[in-house]
Amino acid sequence: MSDRFQPATYPVPASDALVSFMREGWSDDEDAVEALAVAPWARARRDRLAQRFAGERIVIPAGPLKTRANDTDYRFRADTAHVYLTGNQSSDAVLVLDDGEATLFFRPRHSKTDDAFWRDGRYGEAWAGRRRSLREAEEMFDLRCRHLYELPEHLRSDVATRVHRGVDADVDALVGAHSDPQADAELATHLSEMRLVKDAWEVEQMQDAVDATVLGFEDSAREWPDVLAHGERWIEGTFWRRARAAGNDVGYDCIVAGGAHATTLHWIENDGPVTPGDLLLLDMGVENRSLYTADVTRTVPVSGEFTGDQRHLYDLVFAAQEAGMAAVKPGASYRDFHHAAMTVLAHGLADMGILPTTAEEALEKESGIY
Repeated sequence: MSDRFQPATYPVPASDALVSFMREGWSDDEDAVEALAVAPWARARRDRLAQRFAGERIVIPAGPLKTRANDTDYRFRADTAHVYLTGNQSSDAVLVLDDGEATLFFRPRHSKTDDAFWRDGRYGEAWAGRRRSLREAEEMFDLRCRHLYELPEHLRSDVATRVHRGVDADVDALVGAHSDPQADAELATHLSEMRLVKDAWEVEQMQDAVDATVLGFEDSAREWPDVLAHGERWIEGTFWRRARAAGNDVGYDCIVAGGAHATTLHWIENDGPVTPGDLLLLDMGVENRSLYTADVTRTVPVSGEFTGDQRHLYDLVFAAQEAGMAAVKPGASYRDFHHAAMTVLAHGLADMGILPTTAEEALEKESGIY
């Protein structure tokens, strides 16, 4: 069993005098907290999930910290499904639904009387910052909380259990295989499908992410002299600053692609120049503090004006986008918008003499060209 589910040990010795000194004089009060705005929405989501898999246990981990180098970890980002169902964004937590009864197994901060407060280099408050106590977590998430150390014993009971696997290998190892070999995959699919339909609170969060993303694009435009001097890196850095100031982080690695770099579908090196006369493709999004992400793509002429061919291509792509959006409506097939956009692009590129075949041939399903 992983040592994450038991108290830490300390290989580096400390003198008796230091230990005695560090055990005295600390305030150890509880913090005043309020229930998160998402708490009632998360409860409703948990109820729907439990109804779908009635009579079973469901395990949804947040994920562990991941080492970057030596004694430093990457900044933690909780698994989306876990946050969706709890509102919790701290590491190591595990949501367990026992036939609808929800418990969050949570790693709380250490008491100041516990040497881990200053000796645990990964979770100790003196090293890594202040975590919530169990009482504080219960109030914030409106959810019963137990210590993470109790999780292995709880999961030993012989209950049919589905796990959101691939998020936390240590949690995966605590749960045996379900009698249905497709049980965990079915859970993952259902969680994704639940999140496709946004509730009112989620719509607000998505708008917040979009608003912050717009500000990031505006920040980048205002710094154009520095963009020309320093290239793609400058926009990436400028946008990241806005993402951290207005949200949690960027929602994905920024794509800042000048000239030929724009032909690489996911160009994230962002180390090239931004050259007047070229087009610059920007694909960037802010992830807000509730972990909802915008995704905005724009193509701009570096010099401020398109050439004739550039404008023609820009207008063609815009027309394809408009056609795709017009195809999105109740009852439409999932790929209808894709086919609508591709039809506009194929005919437009054929008219320009760029397509190496006819538009009709390119759009044949068997050809695979489009």
